[in-house]
Parts: sequence; structure tokens; C-alpha cells
Amino acid sequence: SAKPSPPKKKPAKNDLRGILAWHIRTLRVEKGWSQEKLALACDLDRTYVSAVERSVWNVSLANIERLAETLGVEPWMLLVPLDTRTNSTKKKPPNARALSGFNPIQTKRQPSQAIS
Repeated sequence: SAKPSPPKKKPAKNDLRGILAWHIRTLRVEKGWSQEKLALACDLDRTYVSAVERSVWNVSLANIERLAETLGVEPWMLLVPLDTRTNSTKKKPPNARALSGFNPIQTKRQPSQAIS
């Protein structure tokens, strides 16, 4: 089979599906894996992985988590725009320290807090 190649064109920073696709394909290629190998490791269909890498389908959070775990990164790292990172998804973006203490549960509005 053909050797996997990295993505050629970087997605726009507001193209979330494209960003996800770029990171997944880049990580897969860095590991030397085929789409089929990644799909089997995630318990997904190869055609699904192909569609995700082509930005054809919306991806559920559950599947983003599966893909991230299999690829060895945190799920949020698959969604970080490319202009805030270096070329490798393995490296943390410059603002990772700010995000490291982020807890979305603590930021939710409590029912007792009225909106003015």
C-alpha cells in the first residue's frame, strides 16, 4: 500500500472540521499508520476515518475522544487552530499554560445566578 502522506494545505483558523482533519491526518502519518490501522485501533470504520480526514462529516465528541486517545493526545489538541501551534500536534500551543487550569464545570453559571 502507499505510504501515508501529511496534509498539503493548512485549513483556515475558523474551519473547525478542517483543523480536526489536519491534526488527525498529521498524527496518523507521524505514526506511519494507514487509515485502516487507525480505524481498527479506534473501533471505527475506515471509510469514516477517511471522511473525517477529508472534512466531509461532523464528528461526535465521543469519536473525537476515541481518536485523540488512540493518537496519544488530549481531545482539545485536535481542535486548536494551526496558527497557534508549531507544525507538530505533539507540542503544546503557546497558550497551553493558560488552558491547563481551565475547568469548564467551574465556569458554568449556577441556577441561582440570574442573568441581568
